[in-house]
Amino acid sequence: SKSLEEIVANFAFVIQNRKILDENPQLRDQWTSLIPVGKMGTPEDLMGAVTFLLSDASKYITGADLRVDGGYTVT
Repeated sequence: SKSLEEIVANFAFVIQNRKILDENPQLRDQWTSLIPVGKMGTPEDLMGAVTFLLSDASKYITGADLRVDGGYTVT
């Protein structure tokens, strides 16, 4: 299943970070300032990518990275 394991691993990483950042508002604000869309990602932000990857529209895609990070990796 097209890297479903990677999506699950990244989601777990987001949950772990959420706890750390909720306990450290200054760090959360600093990190959020580095994200071009101006907010931390939520599980709902992954829904479009997951729907696409599970659909026939992605059946010819192999070995590609689909980054759902609000532009963080572009900065």
